[in-house]
Amino acid sequence: MEPDRLAQRVGLWALAGLVLVVGFYVFVYGRVDWGARTRVHVYFHEVGALHEGAPFVVAGRTIGKVESIGLAAPAAPLGGSDGVEVTVALAAREAARLDPSGDVFQASKGPLADRYLELGPGGGAPAGLHEGQVLVGRDPPSLDKVLARAWGQLQEVSAFLDEERPDFAALAAQVARVRAPLDPASPDAL
Repeated sequence: MEPDRLAQRVGLWALAGLVLVVGFYVFVYGRVDWGARTRVHVYFHEVGALHEGAPFVVAGRTIGKVESIGLAAPAAPLGGSDGVEVTVALAAREAARLDPSGDVFQASKGPLADRYLELGPGGGAPAGLHEGQVLVGRDPPSLDKVLARAWGQLQEVSAFLDEERPDFAALAAQVARVRAPLDPASPDAL
């Protein structure tokens, strides 16, 4: 009986160890920050559909993630207006290679895809992003702003056409006069 009991204990310890390893991987592994991180703060007037955990992408490579999204203080770098502060955790090695003069903007891979932050190319030499550095992001276009801009452009086109309508009528009359001799059904045909 003694060897069976020993085998049972070894089996239970092995099973408990396996359960602990699987539990650690499922519940803890994805939440632990395994590398050195540089945290930067990006300010927007509005963030739209951006959410915590969204990737931070540079040149198609994910190098960090959005850690938190919260209201920004009125004295933030948005000119004193209300806004949103997005804290981004970047891989420290990658952050040291980035150009802080690039544009931070929201992007997505399609109209229904999740949003992520992207850093566009800057104009200067890469000085690197440092812990606590502040960046001002470009706000995503909102539908009401897009529609208002499209309406304004349509009004401009309409005003242009109204202003040039007499000239277009004169041009159409001259084209008809020039085309008349070329029409085979016309009595003035060549």
